[in-house]
Amino acid sequence: MHKNSFIARINWPGTAVFVFVGLAWEAAVRSGLLEYEYLPAPSAIGLGFGELASQGILAPDIAHTLISVAIGWTVAIVLGISLGFLLGLSPTARRYSLATASR
Repeated sequence: MHKNSFIARINWPGTAVFVFVGLAWEAAVRSGLLEYEYLPAPSAIGLGFGELASQGILAPDIAHTLISVAIGWTVAIVLGISLGFLLGLSPTARRYSLATASR
């Protein structure tokens, strides 16, 4: 494997678009074109991220968010599968739910 194979696989046009958008966003906020209150500059976001990480606030908050997402996903899966079985196995439930499929 060549040393430069990683660099050769980089999508340079796509990377340039992200860099350009980030620089334009930063310039728009610093020039006053965009309100800082609604859309902070990328540099302010990076500083805030670093501050939260250094204070130890970021990891527990991320863990809480991921746990909430996992709980919601699990509840949705259980309800979806249960309702699917109910509609698939019960003609009465299928008739009253208007769950019809063309055959």
